[in-house]
This record gives sequence, structure tokens and C-alpha cells, in this order.
Amino acid sequence: MSTYRRFTTWTSAGANTERSALFGDAFYAIAMVLVATSIPIPSVPESDYSAALAAQVPDFLSFALSFALLSGSWLTHHRLFKLLTGYNNDLLRLNLVVLFFVALTPYATGVLGRYGGEASAVILYATVFSVIGLGQIALLQYAWRHSLVTRHVDRSLFLFLRTRSVIVPAVFITSIPVALLDAHAAKFLWIFVLVLDAALILDNRRQSDDTGEAPTRELSAHSPRHGIPVDRN
Repeated sequence: MSTYRRFTTWTSAGANTERSALFGDAFYAIAMVLVATSIPIPSVPESDYSAALAAQVPDFLSFALSFALLSGSWLTHHRLFKLLTGYNNDLLRLNLVVLFFVALTPYATGVLGRYGGEASAVILYATVFSVIGLGQIALLQYAWRHSLVTRHVDRSLFLFLRTRSVIVPAVFITSIPVALLDAHAAKFLWIFVLVLDAALILDNRRQSDDTGEAPTRELSAHSPRHGIPVDRN
């Protein structure tokens, strides 16, 4: 076996996911700061400054939207890595795809703030967040299928997490063809992320009340991280 082959074999998998989690945290933190830099400082006379700020309302709204979406995405990413018991090369590659698009969010935010009435700007923004969401679903699915999650993630919790992860990409993908007809209507559709997420959580709580079981929820950072469910079908 070649030296390179031995090196990649020894380092292709392991149990310590902390460095990958911290790497992802850094990406999200930087992106969430940089989305603010997509708001330009007006270069106008002092007498016109109030009007210039008012004209930047779309920029501030784009920033707020991106910050909220990145916050939710980071929480999902952070919690997923708390559930992992190990990693391999394919999981790391999937994670890099997600982070690649996270790094694009400041650019997409700036474009949306400046050209929010254009279909191309809305489609770009929706595409970036759709791919981030789909990538996180792929991470969760891959970890489940390859027994890389703690034993506390049973099938019901896995299905709940996967269903919840589908909401953002489903809504944003749906908005893409709508943007070709009406860019503002497409942006209005994004409100359904909140509506559907709230409906899913309420439905889960209602079902838990009916059965007398505790509602399905994400595990805490202090959950034991050893042992894996056998049934993956």
C-alpha cells in the first residue's frame, strides 16, 4: 500500500467530530457577520441622510431575513453534529458542500437587497438557501444510514428531524418558478417557512399529548453519544 493510501485510510474516519463542528460554527459566524456588510453606508450630504436610510429599508430587511435563516440553519447544523458519534470522508465532503453555499449567503443577500424586484435576484437567493437546506438533509440522511448517530436517535426522532429540515428547501424551491412570474409574490411565499415549522411542532405536541408520550425534540449537547439503532429501514 502506498504512503498516500495508508495516510488517507488512517485519516478517512474517526470518532472526534469536534473539529468539524467548530469549523462549521466558524463559517456560520463569519457569514452572519458578513451579511451586515452587504448594507452599504450612504455617501450623501448630512441633510439627505434620513432619506438615504429610508431608501435602504430593503437592504435591512434582506439582512434580517438572512440572519434569521442562517441562525436556524446553524442551529440545525450544530445540533446534528452533537448527535454524531463519528465521521468519514463522505460526511466531511457533504459538510463542505453545505459550507460552500453558506459562504455565498452574504453575496446573495446583497443582491437581494439591491435588486429585490428582479426575478434573477430572488432565484439566486432562493437557490442558495435551498441547497443549504438540501445539504443538511443529506448530512442527516447519510449519518443515519451509516450508523454515525447516537443510539438516542430512534426512527421517530430521525423522521421528525428530516421532515423539519425539508421545510426550508421545499418553500424556497417552490418560490423559484413563482419568481419568474412575480418576484415579490415569491418572497411572500417565504413566510410559509415559519408557518409550516410552527404547524409541524404543534402537530408533534398534539400527537404526544394524545399518546401520553414526551414530544419529539432535538437532543441536548449532554446526551450520551454511544450506541446506534439497528433498524435503518
